[in-house]
Amino acid sequence: MSKIFKLASSLLGIVAFFMMFVPQVIVNWASYPSESLGVAALTGGTSTYGVEFAGVGSGLAGYILVIIATVLILATAFLGFFKEHEVLDYIVLGIALILLLIGIILIFLIRKNFEGANPGLDPYSVSMGAGMIIAGIASIISLLAAGIALVMDIAQ
Repeated sequence: MSKIFKLASSLLGIVAFFMMFVPQVIVNWASYPSESLGVAALTGGTSTYGVEFAGVGSGLAGYILVIIATVLILATAFLGFFKEHEVLDYIVLGIALILLLIGIILIFLIRKNFEGANPGLDPYSVSMGAGMIIAGIASIISLLAAGIALVMDIAQ
């Protein structure tokens, strides 16, 4: 039964990672219409209107932590090595939970960090994009499913 929770957690982690390519922030430029920024909000660059902006590397790190945690959860679900060494299974799954938690925090801080990296923006001109919201929620549910799987593994 814990394998089902691990698979569900991994699927949600993959969904959260691919939300990186959906708009992360929506910026209302001072003299231009609003614009949705996806991966460019994480890496920095130039908007379609020619405005230079700095990226949020911590948000990119959050997505990388989520995919690393997803790979670790998949490894504990499918590799027979972890079935033979239960303590190592608990440790790896615990590390994945910690990575997911840190990744969630970094994902939800993208909007605030984008404002801080671009001081010329009005604080009310930056809003959250669908990518960061869906990725954060999917990561939280992934964290809960992996936590339930860990508890079920320990209870056996």
